[in-house]
Amino acid sequence: MNYLSEAIVQALEVQDFYSAQTDDMITERAEVATGIDRLVLILGRMDHELQVRMENDRSTAIDHPVWDIELKPSSIKYDHATLEKIWELVSPEAIRESGAYTPEHEGPTVPASWNAGKAKKLKKFSGAVTDVIESAKIEGRGKLSFKRK
Repeated sequence: MNYLSEAIVQALEVQDFYSAQTDDMITERAEVATGIDRLVLILGRMDHELQVRMENDRSTAIDHPVWDIELKPSSIKYDHATLEKIWELVSPEAIRESGAYTPEHEGPTVPASWNAGKAKKLKKFSGAVTDVIESAKIEGRGKLSFKRK
């Protein structure tokens, strides 16, 4: 499949930019940029389709002789509003000692926040805490990695 127009291919083959007329070079550059934008869109659609197929197969890699193709997990974020339920399950002293919660403070004003990594230490207090932390997870979509072996 050739996604580039013949004019772009010819312009790339010539590449005598030194003697090219400025107007001609501007026109060719605009055509090349349009071709690149189109190719980026096509690559994105191909990557999306590969990722959908991998997710449907519940696979994290595709076996290929030339390419390493992997579906890398996204970073996990946590819903801080959901983590607030931990206050009902664990003593404030234990929460403070764990470092899982930072209250709002000034200098400059910093809003209250939860550190989910440290909040995981609180799972030892009950299964209900574990359930809260698990329900607070917000998993994004994985990222496709496509590299030559």
